[in-house]
Amino acid sequence: KNKQRPLLMAGLWSCVKTGKKIKNANNATNIEDETITTFAIVTTDAHPDYAWLHPRQPVILWDTSIALEWLTRPNFQTV
Repeated sequence: KNKQRPLLMAGLWSCVKTGKKIKNANNATNIEDETITTFAIVTTDAHPDYAWLHPRQPVILWDTSIALEWLTRPNFQTV
């Protein structure tokens, strides 16, 4: 195996408005909605060889083309 390749994991990323008002960092007189960035790593049942360690594991995207499809056109058949 090529050990120089990154480990690609499926995940979800989003920016969410909290409803809280905060001062703008660039201009203290401007009040704006607070936005936080959030993410999650998608998991699945652990491989039987590793289930003794933990029942879940990250969804690994082994093929770069699948990773690119996940990023550009995610759907249930990709996973």
